[in-house]
Amino acid sequence: MMSNNWFENLTAPVAQSPSTKKLEAPFGYIEPSTYNKKSSSTQIKPSKQSSKVDDLKSAKAWEIATGPAKQLPSTIFMNYMSGNSLQIIPITMTITLFTGVFSAISGVKKVFHGLETEKNKDNVYLAKVTFLLMQVLTLAYGIWKLNNMGVIPNKRSDWIAWEVTPSYVERLL
Repeated sequence: MMSNNWFENLTAPVAQSPSTKKLEAPFGYIEPSTYNKKSSSTQIKPSKQSSKVDDLKSAKAWEIATGPAKQLPSTIFMNYMSGNSLQIIPITMTITLFTGVFSAISGVKKVFHGLETEKNKDNVYLAKVTFLLMQVLTLAYGIWKLNNMGVIPNKRSDWIAWEVTPSYVERLL
């Protein structure tokens, strides 16, 4: 009879041969028995470590604070591509812009939670102010976009009922 070698019997137990060869430790691995906890050369002193952590927290706070400024060019481009007409896509893009700004402003404490210590308190406060200013800048762009769409009432005829709406002459260049 011919043996079927094209399948494996998964119900039969697999005989595992014990490995007698010991593998080398990975590069940089220190055996726990050879590690000396009293060695001062391998440990970082608490003051240096805390100052490094404070510096890292400040750097992270500034990275978060400048994040909206980095997103603003892509936001402007997306809104430019959506157009200024009163259609569903430009209106949705503008509403999304406003909801993102308002949720970011309301969640400032949550965003910067855990980054503030006694030593970097002023630096994190400036980062929070910068974050809020970047959000206000995005909000100003959203208001400008609404004005270009004609949604903001800023003409005299928008407020007075008997005022005639100005008619614009369309010209083809």
